[in-house]
Amino acid sequence: MATPKERRERDSDLTKEALRRAGREVFARQGFEGARTREIAETAGANKALISYHFGGKQGLFTAVVLEDVIDVKASLRRAMDGADSPSGKLAAFMREMAEVARERPTFLPLLARELMSAGRHLEPHVEEEFFGFFHMVRDTLREGIETGEFRPVDPHATHISLIGGLVWFGLTEPLRERTAAEGLPPAPSPTWPGYVEHMRQLVLRGLAPTSETAK
Repeated sequence: MATPKERRERDSDLTKEALRRAGREVFARQGFEGARTREIAETAGANKALISYHFGGKQGLFTAVVLEDVIDVKASLRRAMDGADSPSGKLAAFMREMAEVARERPTFLPLLARELMSAGRHLEPHVEEEFFGFFHMVRDTLREGIETGEFRPVDPHATHISLIGGLVWFGLTEPLRERTAAEGLPPAPSPTWPGYVEHMRQLVLRGLAPTSETAK
């Protein structure tokens, strides 16, 4: 039987997790500036004062949510990429896993997209450092592919933006595609996530393939 202290600690942990979940939902929907602590607390079924008690306020909760998600997503991407045996395979694994993230964590892309549209003003320095890890994964894989001759020399930043941009935009516009599909409005059928990832894989890897000029 749990002691009173253990019950308090368990209840505290449950409250913190409920606030994190609610924070993700509200930040993804409203952005940092638009999010209200009252709405977050009501969504979590908790007292608003507990946001300050557990996280030091709205900024602390935002930081906790983003940091946790970024670290978890990076870990899942790294596991997927480590299972590949070539730079091409690693980039393909990166894209497939990002698609899984978009499906399994529906608040992740909208939350980050809203913050990036605000110039990342609410990302603490240590969170920014973790966030740039996504770029490092792509950059390091490109370097490996260029060194082995599998890829032609390319701008790593431009390539990262192109790769991530397509995946993020596809994920963010999914609700719009679903609504318009139900209304019979799209001019053409929308691709599925697997279909789009395969399209991106071919587009990116064919674009990275050495040309006759770079092979000289």
